[in-house]
Formats: sequence, C-alpha cells, structure tokens
Amino acid sequence: MNRWLMRCLVVLAVSAIYLYGFPSPTLTYEAGVVVHLGAGIVFSLLLARTFLRLLRIAEAAARFGWVILALGGAMGLALVFIGGSHRFRAWLYVHIALCVMGTLLLAASWMASRGW
Repeated sequence: MNRWLMRCLVVLAVSAIYLYGFPSPTLTYEAGVVVHLGAGIVFSLLLARTFLRLLRIAEAAARFGWVILALGGAMGLALVFIGGSHRFRAWLYVHIALCVMGTLLLAASWMASRGW
C-alpha cells in the first residue's frame, strides 16, 4: 500500500512539473492533465485509507508533510469538481503550494532517515 502511495506521489510530482512548466494547448498537455487527475484521485483514496497509520508511524517532519499533502489533495479534489478556470486560479495556486510543501517535507524526512 505504501509503495503505491509513493509511486502515485512520484507520478503526481513529475506530471505537475510538466503541466506547470510547459502549458500549451496540445494533446500531450491534455494527456498530462488526465494522468495527473487520475493519479491524484488514486493518491487521495490511498491516503485517506492509510492516513491514521501513517501519522502513527511517521516522524514529525513526515507527519506534517502527510497532513499538508492531505490538505493539498482535498484542494485538488475540490478543483476537480469546480474546475480550474481563470476565476479559481487562487485555489489552484493554494493547491500547488500545499502539495509542493508537503512533498518537500516528505523528501526531507526520507533523506534524513537515509543519513543525508
């Protein structure tokens, strides 16, 4: 379960970097949006299922990262339903900021556990 959660997180991070870095009206971009949406929904479902267990076993930085990622995922799910149109741009930027902060905290916690 945790392995799939991390795989989804990597797919989300890579697709988010592509979507933010190369916004263009192409089929590749739209495929990236669909991949990001699908991986985000799967990630949110897996995180909801294992959230309490992750909070019990994780160290402080990772715990905070999971909470922030859960908030970013909730904001992402809200964006799925309301849309990412121009008038909800602030919501999109909050989603991006929360997810970047959570991912960086998890990466830092992972690196600290490896002695880096």
